[in-house]
Amino acid sequence: MNIEKGDYVRTKDGFIEKVRKVVCKNYPIKGLAGSIICDDEIGTIIEQEKILKHSKNIIDLIEEGDYVNGMLVRKGKVASGEEKLLIGNYIIHGMALEVVNIKSIVTKEQFKSVECEV
Repeated sequence: MNIEKGDYVRTKDGFIEKVRKVVCKNYPIKGLAGSIICDDEIGTIIEQEKILKHSKNIIDLIEEGDYVNGMLVRKGKVASGEEKLLIGNYIIHGMALEVVNIKSIVTKEQFKSVECEV
């Protein structure tokens, strides 16, 4: 895994973070020895083993079931007949959705962690 400053990471817990700093050295803290540590502006430490995937483009980390700008990400067919990930009428992974249009992302894992079943 070659994570760099400025990349985005998606964790197994469903959090998406922008990497502000990458430290590659052994830490004396139990459980962190030899891990790549991503440190965001509020000091969150993410161990390499907890990173599900990473990319320079945040769009690559969006999955079906996530919410972007308050809208559900779903699969749908486009004019060509291909199935793509959609946010409203915007296509993701087809580059119709610009990164600058993304204001917020709530992952399906985050949404699940706060849902109340009745």
